[in-house]
Amino acid sequence: MAEDYLPIFRSTLEQVCVVWKEKHSQHWGFIAYVDDASVQRAHSFFQEILLDNKAFPESPGPFKVAAAFLVSAKKFVEFAFEALPGGDVDDKEHNLWVSRFIFKCLPGFLNQLKLDATGKHLEKHWDTPSMHYRLDFLNLIRWCEFPIDGPSEPPPPSKPSVDMLRANRLIMAMMLIIESCYYLSGETDIKCDVKDNVHINPDEMDASVVPDLFFDCSSPPSQN
Repeated sequence: MAEDYLPIFRSTLEQVCVVWKEKHSQHWGFIAYVDDASVQRAHSFFQEILLDNKAFPESPGPFKVAAAFLVSAKKFVEFAFEALPGGDVDDKEHNLWVSRFIFKCLPGFLNQLKLDATGKHLEKHWDTPSMHYRLDFLNLIRWCEFPIDGPSEPPPPSKPSVDMLRANRLIMAMMLIIESCYYLSGETDIKCDVKDNVHINPDEMDASVVPDLFFDCSSPPSQN
């Protein structure tokens, strides 16, 4: 895989942070940054698990690439959340917010990728087909553990060793989710007897994950 995806990594993560600052930071009371060195580490492992990997084609399609981005970013990209005046950052919810930001990366990341068959960028805006699906997918991202075989931070110059079988399984699982969501994105007439009949009661949810429902809404409800 000769293509360098580092510029796409950077532009996607930076754009998500910019949009957050402009549209959502005042409501939630914090802005977000990403550490560039950590983005480079994520890209390095992204390349390692896709390059010369016999489980994947020589030029992986956009959904495998997006899945590998998600898996690598969740493990290696370091987000910093800075409270605004009068705002607050709860360190206990750091992983919850990291998962939300990575989730929001997927549409922009996919739209920068091309199909080999046509040479054209993906056009649809990626999203999950239902709110229930969104909640479960966010939880799955939180449970996503990069398959390191041995110490996760061995002394330099050694690098963490990747369990490739587990990495391949994780990427394939995430790829199937991302791909199926893309097919359904923007479809208004989804024939399903379950989709509109799944009850979601925020009062029955853990308070820490209730923002999953509306953290990216233009006018989220008050949290007070």
